[in-house]
Amino acid sequence: VEFIPTTLGIALIEGYDNVGLDTSLAKPFLRKEMELKMKEICAGRKSRNDFVHETLEQYREAFIKTQQQMDVLQAACRKYVFGNRA
Repeated sequence: VEFIPTTLGIALIEGYDNVGLDTSLAKPFLRKEMELKMKEICAGRKSRNDFVHETLEQYREAFIKTQQQMDVLQAACRKYVFGNRA
């Protein structure tokens, strides 16, 4: 099976990368980190509530930074989705 990215998908990846987030939303690092934290819950080294709080805070920070730099994300969308016309 071959995955072919859409123009919107390419635009979002470039846009999020250009925003300069501490952790890339386009790469699997966040998922890997979440999986490791879930293993800590299973091992009794972390509580579910701590995990949820940490994860929500991490995504909240990414959301806020992206909101503050929405023009960067929009520029990438214009480039790929609208061909620089918009």
